Amino acid sequence: CGLTPPLKIKFEYDDEQSAREAVRTLSKQPQTIVVLLAFVNDLPGIFNEADALGLLSGSHAWIGSRSFSPASVNALVDAGRISNTTRDKLEGMLQAGHAPSTESFGLFKQSFARLSPEECEAMDPQLGGMEPSTFADPPENTAYAFDATATVALALREQREGNLTS
Repeated sequence: CGLTPPLKIKFEYDDEQSAREAVRTLSKQPQTIVVLLAFVNDLPGIFNEADALGLLSGSHAWIGSRSFSPASVNALVDAGRISNTTRDKLEGMLQAGHAPSTESFGLFKQSFARLSPEECEAMDPQLGGMEPSTFADPPENTAYAFDATATVALALREQREGNLTS
């Protein structure tokens, strides 16, 4: 479909230098759709570095989790951890929320419940050794997996409709 293959860039939780280095690595890649899974503590390092490198100026589509709520970002501005200018560049960022009670998550939960530990391990060896009970009644935090999947689908739709360039 004309997309650059995905790339996973990791950083250490609550380590600003690690987050900044991850953004520097991102800036050297051809991928322009960023699906960011991070906690509020990590946002200043990520967004300050991204802003400094010009990655918040329209060249990249940023899609984030609920840690990007306006209240969270405004609290970072109030604490002096990100600037008003950087915050303003985050306007319009696509956001996927943790919504375990929605109908769509219910459908995801049913599909997840049909998985077996062997199927997960076949998809990724790091997923090996999971307890079968994990699948019988998926915990609420599997909504994050649903959010990540939905977020990528949103990005692909935006690109297909011509709202993003590859």
